[in-house]
Amino acid sequence: MTVVDVGLGLVLALAGVTVIAALVVGDQRRSAVAGTLSATLGLTAAVTGLAALAGTTGTLALGIGLPGQPALLLAPDRLGGLFLAIVGCVSALAAWFGVGYARGASATRVSWTAYPVFVLGMVLVPASADALGFLLGWELMAISSTVLLAADHATGPRVRSAVLWYA
Repeated sequence: MTVVDVGLGLVLALAGVTVIAALVVGDQRRSAVAGTLSATLGLTAAVTGLAALAGTTGTLALGIGLPGQPALLLAPDRLGGLFLAIVGCVSALAAWFGVGYARGASATRVSWTAYPVFVLGMVLVPASADALGFLLGWELMAISSTVLLAADHATGPRVRSAVLWYA
């Protein structure tokens, strides 16, 4: 097992743990717990990306896929590693900022649940080794970004425009 293999597995596990924490933790501590876990998710993606950028190879086969097709594969190359490192750094910084900034509608259960799903989608796109993984990551990004927008602006023209763009 390489750093890339372990990193991809940790990214998936941390995304799941962060979603569960955002759903379970109470209002007073949600931003701190979910934000810290989201920042850790971003840092893990950045380290994985830097390892792939340095030339370390790794493949993670997930047991999901289309019938009759091989499993979904995650195997970032050097270019994918560059984008993983960028996505990881930016998402970690955004999560750290969100810990202190998120109040009111920004700190809801929905917002902190959608953020790690959004980060996972951004990680899956450059890490995918096949079209199914790319499309799955792309759709996760699209849906979770719409949820993030709708959670912060529950009414108004921004939500309407997001629904129109996504439809």
